[in-house]
Amino acid sequence: MKIIQLATAASLALASTLVGPPALADDPAGQADENEQAIPADKVPEAARTALLSHATKLGGTIAKYEQATRQGKTIYEAEITAQGKTTRIAVDANGNLLK
Repeated sequence: MKIIQLATAASLALASTLVGPPALADDPAGQADENEQAIPADKVPEAARTALLSHATKLGGTIAKYEQATRQGKTIYEAEITAQGKTTRIAVDANGNLLK
């Protein structure tokens, strides 16, 4: 029984190192979020909101929610876009520049 428990623990440890941290998998800019929080549309700077709406329109979707986060000391804005049953996250800076 202990051999099975050790093998299971080893498998889980290996799997977690191969997959990576969950925060990075959901992050469009490829960096971990700090202080991420949902915000209302009227709190998103106009240039950022316009850019996010434009991306949602190109995808044929709607924005389910906006979020504000800090990455490397800079404020970024994300939109969770729902289109054709799929969810996509887009991130821009306050000037509406798309973040990779």
